[in-house]
Amino acid sequence: MSRISEQPEAVDIQSIKAGKNTTKDLVRYGMQLAMLNMLLSHKLMTEKEYHKVNEQLRNDYGIVSN
Repeated sequence: MSRISEQPEAVDIQSIKAGKNTTKDLVRYGMQLAMLNMLLSHKLMTEKEYHKVNEQLRNDYGIVSN
């Protein structure tokens, strides 16, 4: 079985903040949000931590609402 060792590409925060979200950016945001929700549901982080990280993700990806 071969192993995939593909490194994730860096997120271009400047283009995202300029409103140029690509499909790849939105998928990456969705994956990070899903992981964040999983951490909260397994009680590996507090509500306060969740909201802080969620807000930072939205800012990084230029997401205006939940």
